[in-house]
Amino acid sequence: MKFSDIQEAKKSAKQTVSNAKKKKLSQDQLKKKMAFRVKQKAYRLQNEDDLSEAPLVMSDRDILETIWKKVKPELEKQMKKGNLETVNNLARIGRFKVTKDGQAKGKSFRYDLKK
Repeated sequence: MKFSDIQEAKKSAKQTVSNAKKKKLSQDQLKKKMAFRVKQKAYRLQNEDDLSEAPLVMSDRDILETIWKKVKPELEKQMKKGNLETVNNLARIGRFKVTKDGQAKGKSFRYDLKK
C-alpha cells in the first residue's frame, strides 16, 4: 500500500463522516457506509499487481487471496510438467490426493484420503 493510498483513504473517510453529519445519518448507517468504502478499497487493492511487492495489512481472508493469486499459476505449471509433490502437500490439508495416472493429457484425478 502506497503512502498516497493511505492519504486518499483518510481523506475519503473524513469526507464520508462530514457528509453523514450533513445528512444526519445514524451511527449505524455511518458504520455501514464506512464498511462499504473499506470493502471497495480492499477489492481495488486486491486486484492490483504491485501488492506482492509491498508490505500489506488486510484481513486474513484478503491476505490469503493475494497469496493464492501468485501460488495458483505456479502450481498449474508444476502440474503440467507432471510434478504433483507440492500440489499433494497442499491437497493433504483438505484430505485429498491428486494423481495423473490413467488420465487424459491435461487432466488430473482427485480423490479423498482415508483417515
